[in-house]
Amino acid sequence: MVDRASGAADRNRLLGVAVLIGVVAAFLRVCNLGTFSLWLDEVFTMRVASKPLLDTLAACAADAENVPFYAVVTNLGLRAGLDDPWIRLIPITAALVSIAFLAVWTDRHFGRSVALLTAAFCALSSFHVRYSQELRAYPYLLLICSVTLLVADRLSARPDRRSVLALAATVAVGCYTNQTYVLVLVPVAGLVFAAGQSGSDVGRVAASRIRL
Repeated sequence: MVDRASGAADRNRLLGVAVLIGVVAAFLRVCNLGTFSLWLDEVFTMRVASKPLLDTLAACAADAENVPFYAVVTNLGLRAGLDDPWIRLIPITAALVSIAFLAVWTDRHFGRSVALLTAAFCALSSFHVRYSQELRAYPYLLLICSVTLLVADRLSARPDRRSVLALAATVAVGCYTNQTYVLVLVPVAGLVFAAGQSGSDVGRVAASRIRL
């Protein structure tokens, strides 16, 4: 009975720490909204995203340097009536969710304490805070990278058709988010292949399906 009560108290403390990290992360990303203006690349984003959706896609297709995912999201935000600075709440939300997803993945592989430290580091990182507010691809890149890690975990644990399709869809979205996304595929492939070398049937099937 005592052990059960102690375990519940520990879970409540960890939950409290996680909530505190989330609140601090959100505050740091919204407290200065409206105090800075669009910078050059964001002006380009708003110019492209303010067009009709098909024209936005055409503008991205005409310039390979600008992959379309963030432009489409910004286009939809503008259509919903959001403008600077409130449209920045969309990328901020994406970045906050990425912290939660990364913490979940870290918890699975390295334990609860490391997961909380990882979340706290991301929450307080000045780079993470600033890029979370960008009307560019970076916040969505953070999100899709964390999703990729979770989906790769699912494939390693359950190497079925749905897992393969989920990973394929995630990779497709990532490739349309930012060119640097391909860098995350290297460690992800390593994780799946490591599972394939672990000797388990599940790992071998997952690795073989990734190879296909």
